Amino acid sequence: MTATTITGLDLPRLPVMTKAQMMEHFDAAVTDPRLTRDLVEQHLAGSVAEPSLLLGEYVALLSGGSSGLRGLVVQTVSEYADFVSAISAGPWPRS
Repeated sequence: MTATTITGLDLPRLPVMTKAQMMEHFDAAVTDPRLTRDLVEQHLAGSVAEPSLLLGEYVALLSGGSSGLRGLVVQTVSEYADFVSAISAGPWPRS
């Protein structure tokens, strides 16, 4: 198998995964085989009062479900930090 480089110009041609599809196939979609939907759900239920890292390395989040379906999000600490930094930077002009 050869590696393929994908650029921003390729994005319109890539298939889209809906939140419903992601939640239905969560265990198959994640790249760490230790992560399962049940494990993430159990971790989130147990971390309501005392947040902690999942498996000592993942930040697990739950979307609010305003679309009618809750979504699970699992990121490494580094990925989560990048996400928070990008949101904090914002699209607005800096002075």
